Amino acid sequence: SGISDAVVSDDFSIVAMGGYKTNSVCIRVYNLNTGTILKTLDGRPNVDQEFVRMAMSSDNKYVAAIGDYYTITIWDINTGQVYKQLSVGGTQPNFIKFTNDGKSLIVERDRYIRVYNMVDWSYKTLLVSVYEPYAIAVDNNENYAVLGNYNANITVYNYKTGALKYEIPNTTLSGPLSFDPSGK
Repeated sequence: SGISDAVVSDDFSIVAMGGYKTNSVCIRVYNLNTGTILKTLDGRPNVDQEFVRMAMSSDNKYVAAIGDYYTITIWDINTGQVYKQLSVGGTQPNFIKFTNDGKSLIVERDRYIRVYNMVDWSYKTLLVSVYEPYAIAVDNNENYAVLGNYNANITVYNYKTGALKYEIPNTTLSGPLSFDPSGK
């Protein structure tokens, strides 16, 4: 009973919600137009207690979630099968997000923003945040990464170099960050 996290597709056609079913956790994927369940994606029995962060690829092919013990699981929405799992250990990541092309996953942990290649889980460190971030947005051209931070400041970075461009102080903690379709 209850929803631990939810993510809506970029085209607003589906929603994935972390929840529970008979002594286990799951993610249910719904068609937003009809309200019907498209898939139920099972968590790891006796391991995952809840999914605390979720992300969906822009092509609606994959949904990713962070479960207990700091494991990120990626499911193929069409087949309902686990595509990949990655244990990040240590501390709970504050967010995950697919890159615009859906081939990599952006993961924050301990202020390090890393981009993981979904084929072999190799990664590059995109940037090290000045503050502890809770959310990220990346523009369509992947020029800018904008971080919402727990200290209520927004920081803007060059996505390609990781260099801090500027900071917007005294903003309010809010939900997810995003760029409008024009990239602004």
